[in-house]
Amino acid sequence: MKPVLFIDFIGTLCDGRFWVSLDNDDYGRIDKFLFNDGELFNGWMRGDYNSEKICEILSRELRIEYEILWDALLADCRAMRVFAADLRKIGLLRKDYITAIVTVNMDCFDRFIVPALGLDKYFDCIVNSCNEGVFKYWDVDKGNKGGLLEVALSRTGADINRSILIDDSEKTCAEFKKIGGCALRVDGLKTASYWLDNLIK
Repeated sequence: MKPVLFIDFIGTLCDGRFWVSLDNDDYGRIDKFLFNDGELFNGWMRGDYNSEKICEILSRELRIEYEILWDALLADCRAMRVFAADLRKIGLLRKDYITAIVTVNMDCFDRFIVPALGLDKYFDCIVNSCNEGVFKYWDVDKGNKGGLLEVALSRTGADINRSILIDDSEKTCAEFKKIGGCALRVDGLKTASYWLDNLIK
């Protein structure tokens, strides 16, 4: 079996944000409300709420019309961008690796971003926290469930000792290394493009 290449999405392949197409005042209010209410934001990423419910709550609490919130969310999801060169590199790497996205994300990622970018053409597996109910780390997940990385390893049948993760999170990379994988951290100097080039070489 080929080794598995796991790649994070937000902060690694894409820097897009939701509701950025609204004016700065409304975007700031939404951003502040969601992050101040960590339970709501985390619940969305764990699948406790869908995007419609989140727009309903934001509409009620912030007094912004639901249709404006929904239309902006859809537009921003469909406007997310990944460098075409990075997708081509991932396509090239599929001959040597099973490719998988592992992302802490919302239902709108699967529903709107994946089809808009055609990500299923480049990745053999997409593991999203909203479908699994867990985040990437073992120590902060609910109950006795393992973390999202464990789900991804199980889903792909990966041998951790031959697996590679590209991610911008220092903690996620440390966790992956701790269990025997190779972690390539994206930062200001070493982008996803940099690491993909290195793997192709």
